[in-house]
Amino acid sequence: RLGAKGCEFMKDYSQSGEQKIILEHFGSFVGTFASIGENDGQTFSNVRALTLLGWKGVCVEPAEIAYSKLKLLYSDLLLVPMPPDFNGTVDEFFDTITKNALVNKSSRVVCVNAAITTEDGPIDFYDSGTHLNKGDTSLLSTTKPDELDRWKKSGEVFTKTTVRGITWKTMMEESGCSKFDFISVDCEGADWDVVSQIDLTAVGCKMICLEVNSKYGHLFRFKEYTESHNMRLLYAGYENRIYVSK
Repeated sequence: RLGAKGCEFMKDYSQSGEQKIILEHFGSFVGTFASIGENDGQTFSNVRALTLLGWKGVCVEPAEIAYSKLKLLYSDLLLVPMPPDFNGTVDEFFDTITKNALVNKSSRVVCVNAAITTEDGPIDFYDSGTHLNKGDTSLLSTTKPDELDRWKKSGEVFTKTTVRGITWKTMMEESGCSKFDFISVDCEGADWDVVSQIDLTAVGCKMICLEVNSKYGHLFRFKEYTESHNMRLLYAGYENRIYVSK
């Protein structure tokens, strides 16, 4: 695997240089992460570099196309042999062993096809198309209708659909993970709904990256909540804030 000293030569997958801050903070430490709203696993990812350095973790993504790319990126489960007596196609077999979540405890990355919501059950989802025109998809997708107003002038197109919603607690139960050294939350307006469910102390969080998009209501809530878990602000950008344990 890549050594900590080689991190500066790694491709930056993050949106605005957050990756450098994350890697420098953890150094040679190898831990466990949770990324909520991971998209395709590479575009604007705060955890892709960590996986390349040997970290394990959970990636959660509700958008269908983005999730299919994410699942393919971490598709080591395809190495599981299909039984000779399985009556179905390869795709059907893959769907069978990966239903809802890629729950393979031997896999370093567990992928969950869902949105983290305040209760379990279907939820309306507004899926966006390309935003960067670089083969990307669903970067602006959200469960919050008021988020659509932010993109009206730029002509972004959203398609209303329904996705599976699960709580943070359900996600931990399905993935089999309950400790996270690093957490990334990028949920286009639903970030507080996610963060407010996480006991940052109980899960052992050492660093959390939260999307804010300079929403002052979120900034105050995040500051107050992280401070209550003995964390301090390390980085403040337009899109994200990074907090670390004191």
